[in-house]
Amino acid sequence: MRRTISVAAAALLGLSTLAACGDKGDAGASSDAKLVYGIPSPLSTEPGEHNINLGITCYAEKNGGKVITLDANLDVNKQISDFDSLLAQGANVLAFLPLDQKAFTAPFGRAKDANAIVVELYNAKTTAPGGVYEDSREAGADATKYVAEKLPNGAKALLIGGPPIPAVTERMEGFKENAAANKITILEQADNLKDNVNDARALADDLLTKHPDVQVIFGFNDNSAVGAGLAAKARGMKDVIIFGINGTPEGIAAVKDGTITATYDADQWGMGFKAAELGAKLKKDGGTATPIASEFKRWDASNAAEWVPAEQRCAAAK
Repeated sequence: MRRTISVAAAALLGLSTLAACGDKGDAGASSDAKLVYGIPSPLSTEPGEHNINLGITCYAEKNGGKVITLDANLDVNKQISDFDSLLAQGANVLAFLPLDQKAFTAPFGRAKDANAIVVELYNAKTTAPGGVYEDSREAGADATKYVAEKLPNGAKALLIGGPPIPAVTERMEGFKENAAANKITILEQADNLKDNVNDARALADDLLTKHPDVQVIFGFNDNSAVGAGLAAKARGMKDVIIFGINGTPEGIAAVKDGTITATYDADQWGMGFKAAELGAKLKKDGGTATPIASEFKRWDASNAAEWVPAEQRCAAAK
């Protein structure tokens, strides 16, 4: 059976887990300058995933490596096929987001046989030699504190989640587990599975029809937040506090024009860069490394002008 996953899975970019393996053996090239970085991308056109891939490419190019990117377009079987194709093309390091953890058990074994390193993203408890992750609950926790500062007498909130993938669930739990302590009543959660702004807007419009007294909307990513912001604007609801996650160009633009209040950025470009860097080190030295944390930063009206697009970050990277 053909397996696919919703766009929201890739959009979140905090998908499932990735076992990884590898040693100091040669899979074609042993020096950093000759490494081949394979990216079996879940959906390369999604803004957050695009930023991760830019970070990987930046590190590779600065160090004389080669990057091969294949796009699974949210099809698990295609991603597995891409993974195997990259191994066949001599990939030494594979840093990517698997669409389905369980489906990659056998492919990871094939990576080990090929002496290739797989770096897992978005899993602090990874069993891989290395990993880079976000504290997925951090954004939601901060958002509840922000609401408490702005609305100290209490607030009513709507949540727009995504597919039941660990990082998505964790993002939503960060808000939920801190809501009561900050006098926030959660009215309802609906899940945006298609992950485009138009569908998010339609979903949010339905929620706003049912809950016109809402004061806060927390979205699991920027598309969800922007859609909610457009729906609220169309209804003349100017004071709703709306949060997104991923710090995408679209999210930052929405903060600047007032469509949403804030977006949280775990620096996905930096995650990609660090993953490639770590993969190269492990390929050279062997062993394992403690997963690297990438902290969230809140971008709002007070600092959005300082945001630098991912496409411009490589020049300043070392």
